[in-house]
Amino acid sequence: MWRKLKYLILISFIWIGGVCYFVLKRWENDKDTENHALRLKYPPSGSSLMRQFTDGQVSWKYFDEKAYISKSQLGASADAYERNKFNQQASDALPSNRVIPDTRNPQCANQRFDEQDLPPTSVIITFHNEARSALLRTVVSVLNRSPPHLIQEIILVDDFSDDPSDGQELTSIQKVRIIR
Repeated sequence: MWRKLKYLILISFIWIGGVCYFVLKRWENDKDTENHALRLKYPPSGSSLMRQFTDGQVSWKYFDEKAYISKSQLGASADAYERNKFNQQASDALPSNRVIPDTRNPQCANQRFDEQDLPPTSVIITFHNEARSALLRTVVSVLNRSPPHLIQEIILVDDFSDDPSDGQELTSIQKVRIIR
């Protein structure tokens, strides 16, 4: 009887320890998925001059993404799937700086390149009536996941969207140009 009780107590402690471990791991992972772009914003004061570059463009970390996305948010009775054929409300709620799993083949993921030997490149993104949140996430993903010296520019090609300001407002982000 005492032997079974000892095993039961031991298993209980192991179970409680495991639960605590997973809760702490989950809490650490939640901290990693914060939108660092919003967290790094400076209050609009004299320091805001430091964020602008000489040509008037701003770094993506300081782009007001909430104001940009809110201009195309759906009304209460609007169909979230009608315009883009995906849930635009869910897309608008996702942070632009979210963690994306690496889905590459392991052989590709293990291959290493000398970044100094690679030439700078331009990334071309074509869009037509794209949701603002999806377009912003695409630009932020390119800037986030590429070495800065390898991205010469990001060219947004607007294929005559109904609202030309969708891409035009993104040109205030460093390295972004638009062709309409």
